[in-house]
Amino acid sequence: TLKPSEYRSKVETGFELRELEDRSLITGADLPSRETYNITFRVEAGSFAGLRLEALPRSALADAPSGLADDGTFALSEIEAELVTPAPEAPEAKPQSQRLQLTTALAEADTKDGDIGRAIDGKEDTAWRIDTDAAKRTVAALFLLDRPVEVPNGASLRAKLVFAAAPDRRALGRFRVAAAQGENLARLLNPPRFEPWKVIG
Repeated sequence: TLKPSEYRSKVETGFELRELEDRSLITGADLPSRETYNITFRVEAGSFAGLRLEALPRSALADAPSGLADDGTFALSEIEAELVTPAPEAPEAKPQSQRLQLTTALAEADTKDGDIGRAIDGKEDTAWRIDTDAAKRTVAALFLLDRPVEVPNGASLRAKLVFAAAPDRRALGRFRVAAAQGENLARLLNPPRFEPWKVIG
């Protein structure tokens, strides 16, 4: 699991994303109909092939599922990722960013009109959705690159989660991100498996 080093909301709503001991992020505040989470993670050097996003119940109580909608669900319009490498040792040098192409998506649960592929289709008016029963348990989704990339020392990963496809509040209330890195790559991705993955941070 990746340890978040920076996390914020795009919309100034007066709420905070808060990190828990298990490296998940949680918010309990009311959100607008459109919301974007921007999170930066530290990643280890080596091969990097994909992300796992876990939607987690906000507590063990039935009235605190993973989504912030009135029915406890969420609608993830898009997930994007980029790799940020340290600036070269040169005057006025800046860190370099590389957009990562997420080309394959799999999920433990979705709906007929909200399949997981909609989270990487480039359209903010479509979304990955789960039903109310799935919102009460942990649900994982895998987002894989078309090919692994090499991560240099000191690099970080920026992830953006966009919630824009629904007129009401359907952001994630609690979630956690993990990565496929290093020697476990082939075992995890051939075929893709939801467990175990490396928490990154």
